[in-house]
Formats: sequence, C-alpha cells, structure tokens
Amino acid sequence: MKMEAHLHQRQEMRQQLSQRMIQNLQMLQMHVLDLRELILEEMEQNPTIEERPDTDVNPTPEPDIEIEAPEEQAKRELMEAVEDQWLETERRTRRSDDGDKRMEMMQNQSAKPITLQNHLTQQLAVMEFPPEIRELTEILIQNIDDNGYLKFSLDEIAASLPSELRRDPMETVLHVCEQALRLIQTMEPKGIGARSLKECLLLQLDEDDPVYPLILHMIEHHLEDIGRNRLPKIVRSFTMQPEILRMLGHSSGDPDPAEVMEDVKELVAEISRLDPKPGSRFSSAPVPRVYPEVVIKQVDGKYEIFLEDSYLPPIILNRNYVEMARDKSLSKTEREFVKKKIDAGKMLIQAIEQRRSTIQRITVEILARQRDFFDNGMEHLKPLKMQELADTLGIHVSTVSRAISGKWIETPRGIFPMKFFFASAAPKAEVKMGVFGVITPHETQDDKTRLSLMERIREVIDAEDRKNPLSDLVLVKKLKEMFNLTAARRTIAKYREEMNIPSSRLRKQY
Repeated sequence: MKMEAHLHQRQEMRQQLSQRMIQNLQMLQMHVLDLRELILEEMEQNPTIEERPDTDVNPTPEPDIEIEAPEEQAKRELMEAVEDQWLETERRTRRSDDGDKRMEMMQNQSAKPITLQNHLTQQLAVMEFPPEIRELTEILIQNIDDNGYLKFSLDEIAASLPSELRRDPMETVLHVCEQALRLIQTMEPKGIGARSLKECLLLQLDEDDPVYPLILHMIEHHLEDIGRNRLPKIVRSFTMQPEILRMLGHSSGDPDPAEVMEDVKELVAEISRLDPKPGSRFSSAPVPRVYPEVVIKQVDGKYEIFLEDSYLPPIILNRNYVEMARDKSLSKTEREFVKKKIDAGKMLIQAIEQRRSTIQRITVEILARQRDFFDNGMEHLKPLKMQELADTLGIHVSTVSRAISGKWIETPRGIFPMKFFFASAAPKAEVKMGVFGVITPHETQDDKTRLSLMERIREVIDAEDRKNPLSDLVLVKKLKEMFNLTAARRTIAKYREEMNIPSSRLRKQY
C-alpha cells in the first residue's frame, strides 16, 4: 500500500469560549465573599475602576459618552500616576475607608475555634507532673482524634517514638506512656483519651455517686444490651443476682419484674447523659458562616426577591481615564494602555451585572415553580430538574449549576442552599406497580419528592405507640392508608436511616 499525504479543506462549526464568557462563568460560580476579594484586587491593579460614591446615581459612563474634559494639569498628574503603579498607595487608603456595613460583616466572621488539642495542651501547661513525661504527653495529645479517643494503641505509639525517647527498654517506655495517658484522662472534658466506648463512659463516672456501683455494673456487663435496647435481658440478669437486687432495694426472693424494669430504665437514663464523643464539642476547623445572596420576603401577601450584594463594592469606570483614552495629545501607546485597562474594567462590571441578572432570573423561576412550598411547607416541595429550568430560561444547564453552586437563599421558611429547590422525585424503581402492572396516577411518586416522603414517614413515626413501634413493613401500610402513598419497604428503611431514626426494635420503650 502506498502511503501519501493529502491536503483537504473542510468546513465545520466549533464553539469557542471568549475570554469574557470564561470570566462570566468563573464569577457566576464564585461565593460572594470570594467575589468581593476579586473586586478589591482588581481595584488595586486597575485604576480605571473605582468605587461608586453613594451620591453617584448615574450609570457607569461608556467610552463613547461625552464627558467634560479634565484640565491638562490633572490629566498629566494622572498619567504620572499610571507610570507609578497607578496610585497604589492612594487606593489602599481609599479601600481602608470601605463601607461600614461590609467591614462589619468581615469583622463579624467566626473566630477560629479552639481545637481539642489546643484545649488539652493549655491544661498541660498548668499541671504539675514529672518532666520526663511531658514530651510523651504532648505526643499522645496529638494522637487523639476529634471525638476524643486515642487513635492508636500504646504499643503502636511507643514503637513509633523518636529514637531519643526509646533509649530505655520497651517495657519502661510503655510504662511512661501509660502514665502520660492517665494524666490526659484526668483532663477536661471527662472521658478524653479513652481507647474504647466502655473506657470513655467509665472515665466520666463519679465514684461518690450513690448509684455508681450499679452504673459501673451496667457499663461493664450490659453495654451492648443497652445499645440494642435489650432491657428485658438486663432485667432477667438482675433478678438472678441477689447483690444487685439489694442495691436496687428489692428482696432477693421474688422481685417484681416491672419494678426492676423501672430501675433499669432509670439507670439507662443516667448512662445516656454521659458523652460518648467528648471531643466532638471542639472543632478541628472553623465552621463556615452562611451569607445568603438572595432574600425572598413576603410583603402584603406577595413574594418579593432581593439580591443581597451589599458585601460587594459598587464599582464604576473612572471618568478621567475614559477621557484620557480619547485624548489625541497622548501617544498611541499611552492611549492603548489606558484603553486596555478600561476594557478590563468594563468586562468586570459587565460580568458582575451578568451574574446578578442570572441569579435573579433563576430565583424568579424557582419561586414560580416551588410556590406551593413557599405557601404550604416542606411536603409541597416539587421535583425540579436543572435542565427544565435551563430550557425555560434559554441557558445551558451548566450555567444553572454554576449559578446555584455554594449559594444560599433566605426565605420566610428558613435559609436553604439554592440546590435544595432542585429536589428529585422518589426513584421510580422503588414504586410498586398498580393493577395489571400499570402505575396508577394515585400510586405514582412522580409528584412527591424524596423530602416529602421523608416528612410523611416522620409524621407516622411521631404518632406511633412507643411501646409498640411500627416496623418498616407496617409503615408501608400506614403510608398507603393515611396518604395514599405506595413505596417499597426498602425505600422506607433507607429514608428512615437517612433521618437517623432507629429501627422499631431500638425505638421500643418498656
């Protein structure tokens, strides 16, 4: 076969994103505080944009709008400033006088919370103990997880210690590690430094408590039974132990099981007051605060939409630089330089406005499609796909996705992420078939969202008899009888677990 190279012409259409489109998409996806930082940075680097004074109600002037020419001296001074890093010092001073509301918002951000390790180290600094265990104690503190448990065994920690801390025999090193751990376990919060749930609970007990021996016995011998709500098993065990019965105040002959059950329930209640995760009250990272970018208010029976963008500096083009771009007395290079900065400023201003417009349009459509939710509550939230909304607005679905990403909306019913309103229907595969294999209209879940179904499940469970809780199979029947909803048992079990509602066996009260 002879190999030859040929040239062919071909017409094809390709979509390429311009720099302006890329900037618009990037800014659309930004969180409002990140956008604020970007604007302030651009104001520092580009002198042709400035913050609009409160008294300036005129629109941003375009380069082709006639503006009264500045005097020659002012123009030359500005040109010198361009050559000298564009009045960087002056602009930093100007930014320091930023609006009180925005500065207050920044100052009110959550302070960095203290971590568990910091809390323990601070206690260590004021405690008296042999100096030889200080370094080991600090190492153990760094090996405690966010829940307050020691992540590794003492054997593993001892084996991984630096060589200068392992000069003694391993038996001695382990002994010092145990001393260091006992020191940590005396710190606050109680239960810290445990290696198991049982040890964690035992560390929190007060030996002076009158019921201490009983609670100790419960944790030592019946912790799994408590976790599985097997209280009758504990009662049977107690009735066979005369010493336990005496501590409970019962005769060892033939105690009443009902009375013993009440005693057991009181002991379980005492144990439930202990903290199984004592370190969880401390945070390993700051919790981000929520800043809604959209507010929906009900005014005189009507819903109104407000964009909360007061965090953002309102920027305009500097009129003097706009005029300079047309000044023939400047060199072509100077004019092109100024024009390039003006174009970048215009692009930024237009991108900000495009972002506002897109978020506004999407919010209007969300309000229209989820009006039943705003009027009547959670169970009326409807399935909504981003593609449906994109088709209505005539934009790409990725634009919708970027616009709602990481953004929050404040409503009369609470503050929600914008993604909350794009709920999906309950999976069709989990919906039972109707007569002759056809899903009848009243059986379909297409008009019921997953959240709505979860609300109905919670409603039924809240009304159940605590001594005879409903199994998942009975919940299926109840949903059908009460709300005409048909769903598979596995669906009920899955949603119940997502809501952290235990099984009927664990919900049973004796």
